[in-house]
Amino acid sequence: MATAELEQDMEAAILEGRRKQKIERRVHDIFVENDRRRIDRRAVDRRSPGVERRMSGRRDSDPNVDEMVERLRQQQHKKPEKSDSYLNVVAFLSFLAGIIVSQITNFYLEQNIFELLLTFLSGLL
Repeated sequence: MATAELEQDMEAAILEGRRKQKIERRVHDIFVENDRRRIDRRAVDRRSPGVERRMSGRRDSDPNVDEMVERLRQQQHKKPEKSDSYLNVVAFLSFLAGIIVSQITNFYLEQNIFELLLTFLSGLL
């Protein structure tokens, strides 16, 4: 008895889920269609008065739209410039700082000043 009720509940839940998916898909399609119509209206408003409107399924032939599409394509393929690379500059400066610190340490070790400094510091503590 309980299994029959469970099966009915599961079937009802599955049907409800499918119904919700259909509704969500339809709402999404409506929003997409509204956005497409809004873009078409804007394209018509931008056109000069002498240009006829093309069929709604085709792309707008307005030169402004073509320029914008071309600019977007160029931006997608644009490579980052090397002069703008902040991380490369930071890495190079840290490399130079490491070389400078190692040279200073080597100088102090060669002159035994480093040992004098350590004995002085140990005397203070």
